[in-house]
Amino acid sequence: MVVSEKLILSLMAQLQFTMQVAAEAVASTLRGAASVRADGLLPLIASRSLEMLIGIFGILLAECAYVPLDPKWPADRVREVVAQCAPRAALVRDSHEAQDARGVRI
Repeated sequence: MVVSEKLILSLMAQLQFTMQVAAEAVASTLRGAASVRADGLLPLIASRSLEMLIGIFGILLAECAYVPLDPKWPADRVREVVAQCAPRAALVRDSHEAQDARGVRI
């Protein structure tokens, strides 16, 4: 089966649009949160996924700095990053990912 280049480009454009709309929704929510400031550091706790990319773009669109926190990191590493950036809030993909962050409370 041969997939046409036109179809591939159309699907890529649709994916880009969908991601842009979702990232703008994340950014809007972040801008409306009292604890999130422009130029602030905002950790994202998420496994590698499409949602992680949307979260990163949303953080950047909200004029915040993205701080990666991998739920698979050791607890000491997560605590160290959180202590260094002293965030007022964090973006978490889901509650399961937050629990996987080795019990570190942000």
